[in-house]
Amino acid sequence: MKKIILFICLLVLSSCSLYQAESIAERGENPQEKETVEFIGKIEAMNLSYDSSATHKIMINETSSKLLTSQGFSLVPFEGKEVHITGRKNKKNIIEVQNIEEIIEESPEEFVIEWIDFSDSLFPLAFSFPNIWSMDFSRNAVTLSKEDTKIIKITAFPKNESDLSAQAPAESVDITVAGLAAKRTEGEETNIYVLSGKQLIKISFFGDTEDKGLFFELLDTVALQEAIDFIECRLESPCDEGLRCELIRGSIGQCVPLDYTAAVTHEGVVNEKVAKSAQVSDTKPEEEKKEAPVENPDKIIKEVLPEEIKAAKKTVEIIDGRSYENPYLNFALQYPKNWWFRSFGSDKGMWYVEFGEKEIEEIGDGNVQFQVEHGARGNIEETEGSLFCAYAPRDTESHFQICGPENIKDEMKMILGSVKNTL
Repeated sequence: MKKIILFICLLVLSSCSLYQAESIAERGENPQEKETVEFIGKIEAMNLSYDSSATHKIMINETSSKLLTSQGFSLVPFEGKEVHITGRKNKKNIIEVQNIEEIIEESPEEFVIEWIDFSDSLFPLAFSFPNIWSMDFSRNAVTLSKEDTKIIKITAFPKNESDLSAQAPAESVDITVAGLAAKRTEGEETNIYVLSGKQLIKISFFGDTEDKGLFFELLDTVALQEAIDFIECRLESPCDEGLRCELIRGSIGQCVPLDYTAAVTHEGVVNEKVAKSAQVSDTKPEEEKKEAPVENPDKIIKEVLPEEIKAAKKTVEIIDGRSYENPYLNFALQYPKNWWFRSFGSDKGMWYVEFGEKEIEEIGDGNVQFQVEHGARGNIEETEGSLFCAYAPRDTESHFQICGPENIKDEMKMILGSVKNTL
């Protein structure tokens, strides 16, 4: 009896081993013939099939992929992600994934444009330009280029006429540059004509839309300076005492002071990354954009009536003023002829400009502050002590505001009343 029972057990065990071997063979999972492999690619899900144990595939490139399965963990969390896998390949070329790691690319460091100051005593303009542009200076012209493509040329011509309008085409628009009256024309290129002392200065822009923002930022840095009068010299005919001959081309040069140092030619920095200074954006956190209510019993708030706004605009039309144009936020305004201004971009709010009766170098030098700010606001005037502020709506999400000494509030109201959309 014992022998019969033992025989039956051996028969059952043999049958189980044979079934398991057949199952492994059907799945192509012979452990002795599995090959260890590794791949890098993107994981994609597959439709389940009775003919295959594969649940996913890894796309190695646009045309090549490998089938995957995993019994130890789920591949679902890695769908759509770039990964590195290791595993074993069976006879059916299905990879049993044994290890998987997501590949996380490090964010490239943001490239920040730096501005380089240009000033040369032989040239009547000083300005700053972005370091991604190269700069070349000759006797009467500065050329700014990007990767061998000319972007801007600034040329100083002798003044031939007493009237600036005779120098610029008839279709030109009146603007101001460095506090001086100027003319602007648009076409295949943008030309700006500035009359300064003995010279007519022409600023030409040849770039595309991508470079135009930097061009207008450059204009905001322009400052006039006294240039040395041109006196030609040659090696065989030296300059007067106290001067030396600075060669321009060949043996021809210009008489300059003994301590004169020419502006250094700059090679533009080449960088394919996005330059954040080339874009105008408001980077302030949301909590900083909200205006905190301030309770002050000395503050006088007055709602401006429509008739008063019309009166202010009418007054502006008859004053002898200059124009300020903002190409980023598409508005323009008038300000008193004898005032200076400087734009500080998005340093404060959406845009910030200062005006004053003296030259403005840094924030705070001007006694009148003009801003474009977030948030809708109606036509309001506020007086707090000696400070006067006025507000006007720009659109449903932003407004204009101007603040300064209370004793020149009429001028500030005129400025705010002159604001117009340039779109």
